[in-house]
Amino acid sequence: MRVEFLNKRHVSLATDIIALIDPMSPKIVRVFDIISGKPATEMIEHTTEIIEMKLNQIDMASERKMCFVDNNRDMFLTLVHKPEIHKISNMVDSFCWNDENDMLSAIADLKHITWFYPNSIYVDRDLMVKSKQIKECLDVGKLA
Repeated sequence: MRVEFLNKRHVSLATDIIALIDPMSPKIVRVFDIISGKPATEMIEHTTEIIEMKLNQIDMASERKMCFVDNNRDMFLTLVHKPEIHKISNMVDSFCWNDENDMLSAIADLKHITWFYPNSIYVDRDLMVKSKQIKECLDVGKLA
């Protein structure tokens, strides 16, 4: 890995791990343990190029999640230690995790979308739909 290819969209740091989009193969996110520096047993691999990714910041390492956007502007959610990739939105301009709670927010298709409990996707996809809030945002993006 070469340092000059890294930027804030390609690196994400949590209390226990660091994740990097592989610059030689941008379909792969490599995960490393911070304390030992060893690579995790699982790496996250997607079908298309990943252009941005972020880790959630909760304290429980067993529930560490990663959200990423691919070059089609589709947004996906996965557990880091047990990768199971789920598409949760499309036409995403930007996204971020809440620093204190396990909530996810995105600007997508001129809407502000907040997922209050992203873990619900692992129980029932219909629950994920019911645990989000969507607001129109015509004053962001290209129309601002």
